[in-house]
Amino acid sequence: YTCDFDYLALPLPFVDYAAVLLDEMSAPTSIPRGSKSERGSRNGVDRLSSLSDDLLHHVMSFLPMPEVVHTSLLSPRWRFLWCSTPFIRIDSQDFVDKRKLENFGDCLLLLHDCTTSLDEARISAQWVNDTKCSVWIRHAIMHKVRLLHISGFLRLDSTATFPSRPLKIIRLQSVTLK
Repeated sequence: YTCDFDYLALPLPFVDYAAVLLDEMSAPTSIPRGSKSERGSRNGVDRLSSLSDDLLHHVMSFLPMPEVVHTSLLSPRWRFLWCSTPFIRIDSQDFVDKRKLENFGDCLLLLHDCTTSLDEARISAQWVNDTKCSVWIRHAIMHKVRLLHISGFLRLDSTATFPSRPLKIIRLQSVTLK
């Protein structure tokens, strides 16, 4: 994989993994003082962050993957939470240009916690070349993905090896196997 940012050259405490993925993406706007959202919290207590990782991952599962990465900006508790999500979704509809999509996909897979098994990997790659998509698929399989959903006008070759013990369901949509 290649990332436009050499995060390995930095000492570990200074690495902001989300910054790699948020490159050229706009950060969410902050909540102005006195707003309804701020008044709704009791004495500044962050109740959402007190939930378990599993519950927070479930909440994240309803968001597009770039927004999941954006959650790292919410609080220190959320900073690396996106790295351990049990799902990965790379969707070409979340990006306006191919280079950003490919960089996001590469960095997302590189920075995802390799000790976490994936329940689900969805790759919707309308403009990604077949070789890159094959690499992403192999990466998901190495993370012991259970559900693999691939869509896009792709021609995948034998390098996208599907046999895997944990893999239970493969869904291919508009994909040709050669």
